[in-house]
Amino acid sequence: MSMKNTRFVIFCGPERLGLPSARYLSDEGTPTELRRKAAKFLTYQDAETFAEQNQIELTDEVYIGLQEFPDRDLHG
Repeated sequence: MSMKNTRFVIFCGPERLGLPSARYLSDEGTPTELRRKAAKFLTYQDAETFAEQNQIELTDEVYIGLQEFPDRDLHG
């Protein structure tokens, strides 16, 4: 995994269990299946702050994790 293209995201759903249908929270705090629309954070703390500000409760199914993105999704 290239750290250059890796960002923290908030997953919402069973991705951690190895299921292929990952869901993310967008910048608006709504669920999306589109990786490019996921809210991206440089630090875990940034993601945690976003969750707090948007009253998003972090649980076993809504959690902060790392995701790799292609350049076009980070600079587009």
